Amino acid sequence: MSALRPASGAMAAALAGKHTAPLLLVELGFPSYTVRYSTFGTQTWRSLTWQGRNMRVSGLEPVSTSAPVIEVYDPAAAIRTLLLSDTIIDQPVTIWQADALVLGDGDPFIVFAGVGGAATWAQGKARIHTGRANARSALCPRTRMTPDNGYNFLAPKGYEFQWGNKIVRLE
Repeated sequence: MSALRPASGAMAAALAGKHTAPLLLVELGFPSYTVRYSTFGTQTWRSLTWQGRNMRVSGLEPVSTSAPVIEVYDPAAAIRTLLLSDTIIDQPVTIWQADALVLGDGDPFIVFAGVGGAATWAQGKARIHTGRANARSALCPRTRMTPDNGYNFLAPKGYEFQWGNKIVRLE
């Protein structure tokens, strides 16, 4: 694993100051639309608008072994509609942490990069579970080859075939 990069001068000064304005930037990559939310009002970062949203993210503690859970208050049912029409399962989810006072000059850092999981909704809010993606799950054909993505034949586990001068067995 690579070493963490140091915070920029603006970010270091903001963190050392008496007044801070911590925020989270959450990006949900639905297949048809990318949603960007901020926990500290509407923000602009990287020429993108991050819509201010009443939300809570749990599971970001440094010693947490579970993946984060994102709870978005959704009175207009926009996120719930996306969850029903598209899916967030196996779609990219990224969470940055920053200070709102130096967001333009500072450098938010990624606190989670993974994929979406199961989602539930009730009482005007949507709850999205996330998962930590690794190379095996991200590249496994069984998780990426689906009827929606298109395929003609997906051999069953244990199927053997010849590739060059080797016999390959699917696991």
